[in-house]
Amino acid sequence: MPAERSPEGWTRRYGPWCVHSDVDLAGLLALDDVAEPHLVLRAGRVPQCTTRDATCWDDADDERDAAVVVLRRGDLHVLDFPGDGLRAELHRGAPHRVVYDAMDLHDESDLVHLLADQVLPRCLAAWTPSLVLHAAAGVCEGQAWVFVGPSGRGKSTIAAALHARGWTVLGDDAIALVLGDTGPRALTLRTGVREVGADEAKAWRMLEHPPQGEGLPLAGLLTLLPRTGGPLRIERLRGVDAAMALVGSAFRLDPGDPTRPAGELAVVQHVPAAGVYAVAVPDGQEGCDQLLAWLEAAAARLRDGCSP
Repeated sequence: MPAERSPEGWTRRYGPWCVHSDVDLAGLLALDDVAEPHLVLRAGRVPQCTTRDATCWDDADDERDAAVVVLRRGDLHVLDFPGDGLRAELHRGAPHRVVYDAMDLHDESDLVHLLADQVLPRCLAAWTPSLVLHAAAGVCEGQAWVFVGPSGRGKSTIAAALHARGWTVLGDDAIALVLGDTGPRALTLRTGVREVGADEAKAWRMLEHPPQGEGLPLAGLLTLLPRTGGPLRIERLRGVDAAMALVGSAFRLDPGDPTRPAGELAVVQHVPAAGVYAVAVPDGQEGCDQLLAWLEAAAARLRDGCSP
């Protein structure tokens, strides 16, 4: 999909960062005061990697090819999206720099989605003490409910349904958790939801968003299991199971990089107190309605000072 570019660029908020980009990253928050950027993102040439070695990793499994391959070259990292024809070279400096190469980008690929929802979350996860999750989030009574899981589990569908019921949508595709004085808080990274159109392509729809500030307190986190034909199943996870559910849904730049902040572990250790749940949602609209009813009841119990 075409993306709007400008030599002057745009300066926007991305979580705790001020980001300057030569492509308009729709959904990133406006800045009240433009400051020196923490990260600069611009188009350029990134050499194609023809071999893989011990410095490489990918997120493939036995059933699918890798959506992204990560390579480490000294202090540099390269993200290669072979299915989309995009490469990005990440420089950890002051400010951080991302050079993206879209010369081979496929016509059906969404450059803004790849940069805002794939590249930037990995940078934030690697270079800040944040736990950055592949997630959507909705807000009720001033508290955030976060829904994590891989693509296709229904995160965007749930976020859009919550918005239709009057909830505020905190974000879609990526949410950052940070540790505040009273526990974990959820930060907006990109406001809006991804919607499937008549041609099955997803487009970004902007929504109103709450003030960024220091984020919103976390009410609960739901890890979405594969959809089923049975009834709605919700199980609270504890201990190692809860921690692994979070780690398994986190964005990664390089799991083997010893410089990755230890702050992520601190967030993982505190999140289970807010409630981590494994959720199997039945197929179809009825299953979504059942989950929304459970969420609204849980939010009401929290409002009354009870456990979800």
